[in-house]
Amino acid sequence: LVYENQKDDLLRNEEHLRKEAEIMRDRIDSTYGIMSLTSKRDDFLMWSYYANSHNGICIGFDMDQLQDSVQGIFGKVNYEREIPILHLSDLLDPIMFYKRSLSTKSINWKHEDEYRLAKSEMSRKTIHIDLDIIKEVILGYNMPLEDKCKIIELIRQTNNDCLIFEALLNNSEFKLDINRIY
Repeated sequence: LVYENQKDDLLRNEEHLRKEAEIMRDRIDSTYGIMSLTSKRDDFLMWSYYANSHNGICIGFDMDQLQDSVQGIFGKVNYEREIPILHLSDLLDPIMFYKRSLSTKSINWKHEDEYRLAKSEMSRKTIHIDLDIIKEVILGYNMPLEDKCKIIELIRQTNNDCLIFEALLNNSEFKLDINRIY
């Protein structure tokens, strides 16, 4: 009876629940590696956020080959207004656990059209993939010419099937044009 009362008290204690949720987030963060991807190769904001303000690159993968190579759980991100509640039963169901804890973001990020590839025991680890999984590389419009030349040469030496594109600012609209250069 004492144990049941203590358990009930803990389940109603907001501070205890907050600490337990933080412990769970830390465990997830230290266990799962997540690769974030998008279908929007020409999204101006995505280039600003994730490609060093258009100085970086965008890599296009053969998704079937990537998924086979990594052997993780792949899916589209769910965009929600409320933080999902993780149930104890979700810990026993890898797909529900993935959906609720690893692939849900605020609705504010819906414009990203994000997909995630998650794998257990891969937190902060590098994955190695065959170069033929890379199908295209897009060079940012702010990338220095010298860097563009180095990347093009590297791709030509290592992956002849990889298409190379360059992002350019459109002259009449607030958008990016993606032009093939090799």
